[in-house]
This record gives sequence, C-alpha cells and structure tokens, in this order.
Amino acid sequence: METNIGIGEYRKKDYKEILRVSEDRDNMDESWKEWKTSKNRAIKNFQKMGMKTIDIIVTPEELVKYCRENGLKINGESRADFISYKLTMLNK
Repeated sequence: METNIGIGEYRKKDYKEILRVSEDRDNMDESWKEWKTSKNRAIKNFQKMGMKTIDIIVTPEELVKYCRENGLKINGESRADFISYKLTMLNK
C-alpha cells in the first residue's frame, strides 16, 4: 500500500515573500530554483521509500494567517504543520 505524504509547493512569485516571513530563512534555499531542485530530490527519495507525494500549495498569506491563529513562529516546523493541515483538509 502506498503512503501519501504532503510536500510544500511554493509558487515562484511567492518564494521571496516566504523567505522574508520565515524566521529560519538562513536554513532555506536562497532561490526558488534551488528550492525546486531540493524538492525534486526529496520527491525521488520519498518515491524510493514507496511514498506518493501530493503537492500542497503554500502561499505567504495563508502561512502567516495559519501561524498567527495557532500561535506559531514561522519556521520549518510550522510550515510542515501547515502542509499536514492542508493535506488533512483535502482528505475530508
């Protein structure tokens, strides 16, 4: 049985703003192109483990709103939480 995993999808036009609002921007890819390369590498790794990835679009506005409403700092952990939340909403 294949496991589904949500993976964030940042639109090119939004990436600079995602970086700007993120507290851990120093740990993130500097450009959208670098991020896309990292994402594709992660997808291949998940597929090797028998997992199917589902792109979850993350916009800066949605991310900031989600973090404010849940009292979260905007970082890798909260971005992952947001992606999981959106995946759960898709499955309802």
